[in-house]
Order: sequence, then C-alpha cells, then structure tokens
Amino acid sequence: MPVIVTKKGQQIIVDQAEYEIAKQFKWVISKTGKNKSTPVTFVDGHYKTFSRVVFGIEQGQSIAHKNGNKLDFTRDNILICKDKSEFWHVVSSNRKGKSSQYHGVCYNNALEKWVVQVRKNGKVITGGRYNQEDEAGIVADYLMLFHYGDIAARNFPELNMEQFEKRYNEINEKYGSGRIEKISRAGQGRSNAKYRNKTSKYVGVSWSKKRNLWTAQISHTRKVNVLGRFLNEIDAARAYDKKAKELYGEHAKLNLPEL
Repeated sequence: MPVIVTKKGQQIIVDQAEYEIAKQFKWVISKTGKNKSTPVTFVDGHYKTFSRVVFGIEQGQSIAHKNGNKLDFTRDNILICKDKSEFWHVVSSNRKGKSSQYHGVCYNNALEKWVVQVRKNGKVITGGRYNQEDEAGIVADYLMLFHYGDIAARNFPELNMEQFEKRYNEINEKYGSGRIEKISRAGQGRSNAKYRNKTSKYVGVSWSKKRNLWTAQISHTRKVNVLGRFLNEIDAARAYDKKAKELYGEHAKLNLPEL
C-alpha cells in the first residue's frame, strides 16, 4: 500500500490514485483541537488539509475514518460526510458519550434513565428513555440505521441484522409495541384526521385553487418536500405513499396501504 511520509516521519496511507496527487506536496501533521490532528500542506500562501487538496472536500464537509486511524486515507476506510451531524454518526463508535459507553446514549440523573439522542441535519432526535444502558444502545443503533443507513456507526456491530432485529423487537415489546417506531417516524406527517388538510382526505395532499391541481408534499427531519402537482387526487396520494416508503421504510404511514 503506498504511503506518504511527513517531515517528521509519520506515514499517511493512501491508494495509488491519491498517492500520485499527494506526492507533489510536503506534508506535516497539524493539531486542530484537543486530541485532534490532520495532515496539512502549504499551498498558495495558505495551509490546506489533506482532505481538501487530495479529495477536494468542500467547506462544511468532512472525512470519517472507519478504523479510527486519522492517517489512513485509503478509499475503503473513508466516508465523505456532507455535514457535521452525518460525521458524528458514521465515525467509529469509540466516540462514546461522557456518561455512557454507547454512542448516542447519555444518563439522565434526574430521571434515573438512559436517554437516546441522535443528531440529524443539526437537530436532535430524542429516542426515548430506558432502564438499561444496553437497551438504549440498541435503540440508538436502530435510529442511526434508520436515519443514516449502512454508513451509520453502530454500538453493536457484532450483531448480524437478524440478531439485532430480535433484540430490538424485545425492547420495543417491553416498552410498548410500536413506541419506538412512533419516535423514529415522528416527522413523517400528521395522520390524525384533526390535522389533515381540509381540501383532501389523504395525508400530504392538498388542492391548489391557484393552479387547479392537487399538490403532494411530505415532511422529513422538519423539512417539507414538495413532490409535485397532479390532475388526480389519487395520483397525488400515490406519490406521497411512494416517497413515504422511501423515507420511512416498513414503518411508513400510507394513504393507500392496499395498493
């Protein structure tokens, strides 16, 4: 495996394609904070990071190292994160909370419970309170997988999906069946008739007088996504259901579940 050697002899591990770029510069390891450091080089009168020069990382983005080695820039070991909240949940699970051994879990002294909190798009999603620390750790894994998919760091990577789902279902049943799913999809949209748009019987569908069309939209992580405008109310409801399945999977609330 090609390596780039810094002025002080540290080795930056890269693939061949990145080696061809990186070898053109002289690199040093610079401290960027407490217990944090990164390779930098001096270019055009400014110090620039290895991530910026070699991978073209833009402002606001960051690189996460799967194995925790900040000098291992091989493609199989890195994930390019588009924002800080994504970085927080894809980095190695060694980043434990101050009061818990598990990622996304902290202890609430007043409640005497383990609390689950997951970040997404700068917002904190609370995943409930639990009696046992490992129960909270499993729920944190569930929410991280739900919101970040396969790139999520996990507290229990040793569990295969069948084992993980079995453990998760046991916790879900213990604290009330459906409770955790309710938390995870809280931002999907209001299904209660009290909150439905008066112009349509379907969730996420409304009539636009201005355009004489049906509009479909869905909320996700506190943002509203407009899905399009339709001549037919049913078509708008179907568009909502399709996006709901994409965003919320098997727990999606659908207008037309029979279709």
